[in-house]
Amino acid sequence: MKGIADGADVPLVDVQAANVKPDFKYFSCRQIACWENATADGNLYYARSLGFPLDNRDHNSGVALQDQSLVMVVKPDGYYPFVNFGWPSVVGSLTGMNSKGIALGINDCKTNDINQKGIPRPLKLRMVLEEASSLSEGLNILRDNNIVGWLMTLCDGNIPEAYGVEITGSLFYAGPWDDPVEYYNDPSWTMKYEPLEDTIMRFAHRPRNATIANTMFDDDGTPIGLKPNDERYQSHADVLKENYGKIDLNILENMMKNNDLNDPVGEELHQVFLCPSTLDIRVTNAVGSTSSKYLGSYHFNLWELLNETPLVSKPKNMPDVSIERPLGGSSILRIQHKIIIRGRTDSDNKVDKVYVKVDDNDYVLAEGTESWSKTVDSSNWEPKSCHRIKALVVDENGYGDIDIIGVWKFGVLDYLDYLVEQFLDRLGISLPNF
Repeated sequence: MKGIADGADVPLVDVQAANVKPDFKYFSCRQIACWENATADGNLYYARSLGFPLDNRDHNSGVALQDQSLVMVVKPDGYYPFVNFGWPSVVGSLTGMNSKGIALGINDCKTNDINQKGIPRPLKLRMVLEEASSLSEGLNILRDNNIVGWLMTLCDGNIPEAYGVEITGSLFYAGPWDDPVEYYNDPSWTMKYEPLEDTIMRFAHRPRNATIANTMFDDDGTPIGLKPNDERYQSHADVLKENYGKIDLNILENMMKNNDLNDPVGEELHQVFLCPSTLDIRVTNAVGSTSSKYLGSYHFNLWELLNETPLVSKPKNMPDVSIERPLGGSSILRIQHKIIIRGRTDSDNKVDKVYVKVDDNDYVLAEGTESWSKTVDSSNWEPKSCHRIKALVVDENGYGDIDIIGVWKFGVLDYLDYLVEQFLDRLGISLPNF
């Protein structure tokens, strides 16, 4: 930032202010990530539409923000190179992808859970692009030292997989498409949240984690709560279902530019379409008063921009691991002090080891390889708590695969209440509030 200030002959504090302004100026965005079963070839595809009014202009020159848009290829010494989609003087990131296939973008959410000290969002996201070579490394960077609130999608094109991430000053949630919070629905909702396999969607200002949702509110001060946004969310979900299993960059771009699928603010400052698996890039920036959704995209590849040779594609005979019991989203009773995790692996090469990890605990070795199991102590799990179980397989060549599920733990009465609610919901009956 000091180099920019010196080169442009402007006060350093002005450059610093430009780089922290996103923490005080709220965007309304759309993000969709699809991979494996959801896409035509199994690669991960990520679409990000940045919603922001097009009337923001420089106070001195009168030039609109969108008319100064940049595609920046950044090669920091000692860190991973990345592509950043932004504007002059902005060194942080709101949308980007690095050479390791890590891609990200954010949606803004106002929250009353803020910190006076921490790392501004654009600089935190740049840290992920510079330092993360995997999904887990990116999540570790995002977890602490946050100031305000936001939602985001974090993608790893190598696994491939994407997580939905929700953050406030002191709270943090990150989970896969089938985490319990992703498919929770209240019986009173007229529109239901129905996550699709191998698909993550973060739309506008709507979090999925209940604790985080309770801290967030709209521009007018109305609490957001935990519910689908509105008919815009539903229309996006419907188009995803129509194209499920066929998605690639062409289809994803056409989906996001569909005239019936508008950003919540009605204007798109930029739209970016990425394939973190191949590092292919498409980008459209708004021009003048014309939203980016009405303009054609420019096509790039990050390896070509870096003038480097792409990494060798991962082998076709990668191992596969699946958790068969318990089922994702299933429930266990409080009286169950132990549960047995069972699964299978499939590999053309010899499977070396299978590991199991529960929540933030360390990986532990499972028994067996092709057919495996691990007994997990669940005696300390609280009623109405959800827990993430991850299985990792590694073959003799060092290649691996993971599978993740979420399970709930209920007390007996809680579980009966849950079953009654599910039964009544299927009948379209809502219990009165007392």
